Amino acid sequence: MENRVYGFRVRQARTLRGRPSGDLAKAVGWSPSKLSRVEGGGITDVNDADFEVLVKELRYPPQFFITDGLNLRGEDLLFRAPKSTPKRERQFLADFAAVTGDMLTWLDQHHRLPNVTIPAADLFSGRSGSMRDYRDIAELARRAREALRIDPGVPAPYLTYELERAGIAVVVRGRRPSDDPDAWDTDAAFSEKHLGYSIWVGDHRDRPAIVARALDSWERTRWTLAHELGHLVLHTDASAEFVEDEASLFASEFLAPLDVIRFELPKVLTLSGLIPIKLKWGISLYALLRHLLRADLVSEDRYKSMTDQLHVRKNPDTGRTWRRDEPGWDARDPERPALIRTWLERCIGTSDPNALQLMSERWPADFFEEVLATQRATARRVSPVPLKQPAPTSAPVVNLMDRRRRASG
Repeated sequence: MENRVYGFRVRQARTLRGRPSGDLAKAVGWSPSKLSRVEGGGITDVNDADFEVLVKELRYPPQFFITDGLNLRGEDLLFRAPKSTPKRERQFLADFAAVTGDMLTWLDQHHRLPNVTIPAADLFSGRSGSMRDYRDIAELARRAREALRIDPGVPAPYLTYELERAGIAVVVRGRRPSDDPDAWDTDAAFSEKHLGYSIWVGDHRDRPAIVARALDSWERTRWTLAHELGHLVLHTDASAEFVEDEASLFASEFLAPLDVIRFELPKVLTLSGLIPIKLKWGISLYALLRHLLRADLVSEDRYKSMTDQLHVRKNPDTGRTWRRDEPGWDARDPERPALIRTWLERCIGTSDPNALQLMSERWPADFFEEVLATQRATARRVSPVPLKQPAPTSAPVVNLMDRRRRASG
C-alpha cells in the first residue's frame, strides 16, 4: 500500500529533529539523492515499510506527513539574518514557524483567536528603494500604539499581553537545536545568531506571529518584540536593504515616543540620569541613546562617549559590562506570552502535551511542550512596574554638555 506523503513535511520533521539528511536516508534505505527529491518535490507515494521507518525515525505522527500545510523558506521570514547565519539555521527557523503556524490554524478552527488589529503599512505604497522617512515610521508607530490601545503619553505596559490582545501570536523558544534537538532549556545560551523573527501564517497568511528566543534580559526581550512588531506593520518581505534599520526606528519610537520623552530628559545627560527614563519606558540605555542620536538630542561625540562607558563600566552584581547588564537589568522579569496556553485550555479543554498529540493527530507531544514551555499560566495583564531600583553607582560619570533640543513645535 502507498502513502501519499508531502515532501516538505519530511523536511520539516527532519529539520526540527536536527537529523542530518544522509543519516535519515540511510535509516530509511534511500539514497541521499532520493531523500532530496522527496523533500523538494510535491506529493510522493511511499510504501508502508518506508513510511513506517520515517514515522519511527522522525517521531512525528503519521498524519503529519500526509496532511498539507504551510511550507516556508528562510527568505519568507520577516527578518534579515546576520550574514554568518548558516542556511541550516534559517531553514530551521522557517520550518519551526511553519509548523507553529499550522498549529495556530488548527487552534483557530476550534475557536477563533483574537482579531488582528495592527495597522497595515498603507503609508508606504509606491515606495522606492530608499529608506523610509523617519516621520512616516514615527506615524506608523503612533498608529500601532493607537491600535493596541496604548495611550500616546504613557509607556507600553506588559508588551507581550498587548500584542496578543491585538491578535499576534507570540512564541518564545527555549530549544537548543544544535546541542540537543530533543531538549528545551529556557535559560541556556543559544548558538543561533538571531533574537527573533516574525511571519504571517494561516491559510490566508492573515495571522501575525512573532517567534523570539528565550532571553534572560527583559530589555532585549521588549526590544525584540517591538522590533518584530515593526517588521509586521512595515514590511511584506525582508529583502530590502533597510528593513532592519526601519524596524529599529519603529521599535524606539513605539517604546519611547520622542514627542513625550524629550521633555523628561535631565538638564545634563548622564547614563545615571537616563536610568529613570529607561525604567519608566522599558527601553535599554543603549537603544535610548541611539534614539536620542537620531533626533539630534545628543551629538555624535557625546553619544560615542556614553556608549563607550556602557562597554567599559562593570556591573558589580554580575561582573559583566553595562553593555551586557545595564543598571536595572534585574528590575523586571523578561516578558512571556500566554495566548496559546490560555486558548488551548479555554477552547480545547487542556494544555497537556500528550493529550494534545492525541487530539490533533499531527504534532508530537514534545512540540507542544516546546511551544508551551515559556507560556504564562494566565493571559491577564501583568504590571510592568519595576520591583527593584538599581543600586546607585559611585563610578565617575561623563556629563553631556551642549545637548541640543529640538523645538517642540
